[in-house]
Amino acid sequence: MRSTAFVAPLLALLWALTACSDDGQATTPDGAPAQDVQPTDGVPQADRAPPGPGTSCQVQDTTVLFESTNGRKGWQPQIAWSDNQYGVAWAQEVEENSIIKRKPVFIRVGKDGKALGQMIDLTQNPTLYTLGPPVVAGLSKGFAVIWSDTRAGNDTEDLYMLKLDENGQRLDGANVCTSPGCGEIKVTAGGGSTMPYLARRAYVDIEGPTVVSDLALVWRDGRDVQTVPYPPYTSGRYDIYFKVLDPDTGADKVSEKRVTTDNSEDQPGWPRIAYNQDKYAVVWQHSSGLSSHETFYAALGTDGTVTESEQSLATASGLLSSSPDLVWADKEFGIVFTENPAANTGVVRFSRITTDGKLMAIQQVTGAGDPCTPAVAYNGKHYAITWQDQCGKTGSKLVFALVGADGTPLQANGKSCSGSSDPNCGVVTVSLDTDGTDAFPEMIGVNGRFAVTWMNAPKGRVYFSHVVCK
Repeated sequence: MRSTAFVAPLLALLWALTACSDDGQATTPDGAPAQDVQPTDGVPQADRAPPGPGTSCQVQDTTVLFESTNGRKGWQPQIAWSDNQYGVAWAQEVEENSIIKRKPVFIRVGKDGKALGQMIDLTQNPTLYTLGPPVVAGLSKGFAVIWSDTRAGNDTEDLYMLKLDENGQRLDGANVCTSPGCGEIKVTAGGGSTMPYLARRAYVDIEGPTVVSDLALVWRDGRDVQTVPYPPYTSGRYDIYFKVLDPDTGADKVSEKRVTTDNSEDQPGWPRIAYNQDKYAVVWQHSSGLSSHETFYAALGTDGTVTESEQSLATASGLLSSSPDLVWADKEFGIVFTENPAANTGVVRFSRITTDGKLMAIQQVTGAGDPCTPAVAYNGKHYAITWQDQCGKTGSKLVFALVGADGTPLQANGKSCSGSSDPNCGVVTVSLDTDGTDAFPEMIGVNGRFAVTWMNAPKGRVYFSHVVCK
């Protein structure tokens, strides 16, 4: 089956980014890491003024991990931590027989933010209809990457997994392998498997190896969807599914379970998952046609049984909510998403889920601009949220805020920005570009710092930065 239907607000953003044309100024060869990035305004990063009043965080170690020479973009980078390094994976545009396709790629990043080695192609099978980027998780040593693949035909998407050792080499079992396609493990077989996401650890408070005994996976599943010759060109129900994989073999440790319970022909997507050792929380975006979308969450036991059925995160009827993310923090899950009360306006919302799966009060983080695709992380002390401030528009920047338990940004003195008349109170600009569109941030908390990765169009760049908060 062909998953041509897409989640409406994300489609609009993807269209906007795809419409950006290459400016012809890129000089770094495809896949070659560029070090010690300078802002495009000509001011060396070392000479840049610190963030202004109302902020307590500094952007450091900014690096371009990829820059296109031919207009082919790197899409939606994902990030994980393992031992003493980061792993970043994204969907890379390639041209094959005059057709633009995407393939999953990967690069390692050191603690100083600099790329380690070259960008690695994860498969020889670029795809037309991959929905969702490759996702990466840290293992005890090395990384696991999962992506949606159409090698069985453009109408059939399945998820594949590949392990990489600490040097970025492909693994077949425990052994390094070099032949094309070696080590790639098919982890779904129902067809229509897209938008994968792996449960990430909440934060890493020490450097060094951590035992990883399983990989919890969620994805959008279209096994019950058929192609039809009229809009929306599909018929049937999409669902969000869950399973747990053995990180060594890719075999099921917990068999797949359906998370969604709605039997209508709607389109859930953008699933995210986090866990706290005895419970999983899952969030996703649910779309009905091209004009209605709503964010939901559910709680699962370790065996995948739904313990708290799906509940809406919408704060009022009629509001469009989308692009959720979540993270586990010591005693609760933190959730972030956007709501759009009107065209070209939006707010970022934050809430928490208790260990028994109960939703706490939903708070507003920002109402400035037209924000979208927020990401949330936890560093052992505070939550942080990053988002693009003008969704899909040229000049959209990536911004960041350290937030308190009430979801509002924090000032430099640690006090809440609640009640402040400054719409940018506590907000730090992460972006260096002065043109283009910065989009699709992902973020994790490691050793007290926040590591952020994102894409820029039209330059086709993939960025990495640290944000250090004191």
